[in-house]
Amino acid sequence: MDISPESVSKTSGKVVLYLAGLILAGIDGDLNKEELDKLTSILQPEDWMISDAMEIYSWLPTSESIKVVANSLTEEQKKIAFKFLCKYSHVDNDFHQSEQLLLNRFAEVFGFDEATKQKLVKEKFSPEELKIFK
Repeated sequence: MDISPESVSKTSGKVVLYLAGLILAGIDGDLNKEELDKLTSILQPEDWMISDAMEIYSWLPTSESIKVVANSLTEEQKKIAFKFLCKYSHVDNDFHQSEQLLLNRFAEVFGFDEATKQKLVKEKFSPEELKIFK
């Protein structure tokens, strides 16, 4: 897989969403099996999607990976991705400050103002919304 920013930004929306989940899961320094299993069970990606996302995650620094995610999604996908990430950040019942800082960074890179961010945090997330990612 070519992992240049130009190439990566044209990849599948589900790969990019899985990448965002990996970034969030690993931000506390511990990318554990429980978090990966939960991410996989929610998104139900194909094996190649997991492989592509893991390759990007392993090669690009977090700051660049966040930009790839932002540049690869539509405005509507960004909103759903952010709601998903907010919900997913609590999956291990151990919410870290680093996760909150990362969520704030995603909101910033996605172009959300504070009011939009707060609105999305409060909105209920439904797994049905993930259908927008192909």
